[in-house]
Amino acid sequence: MGLLHDLDDGKKREITEEDFDYFLDALPPVAMGFRWNNEKWHFGFAEGYDHVYAFKKEAGKFYAQKTDLINPWECGVPIHQQQPGFADRLKQEPPPGQRHTPP
Repeated sequence: MGLLHDLDDGKKREITEEDFDYFLDALPPVAMGFRWNNEKWHFGFAEGYDHVYAFKKEAGKFYAQKTDLINPWECGVPIHQQQPGFADRLKQEPPPGQRHTPP
């Protein structure tokens, strides 16, 4: 079903250079040169109100990992301000522009 589906488990995976280049060129990155999970990442990819997928090149190999960060362009909170658990709290809130109706 594709690389993003393969990354849904949140594990860091080695990927091909072609996959790295594809996601770098597919859409403008939502983050560049950021830290997550005590690692430096080259860029982050996300579509819409979704998790950020982190990509990096290290020692001639390419890696990707699904993060617990939310696309900052959609949630309005910069990557560096998103703390652990931020995405879980956002899942409990309606997306921007929608009202929260109590059960």
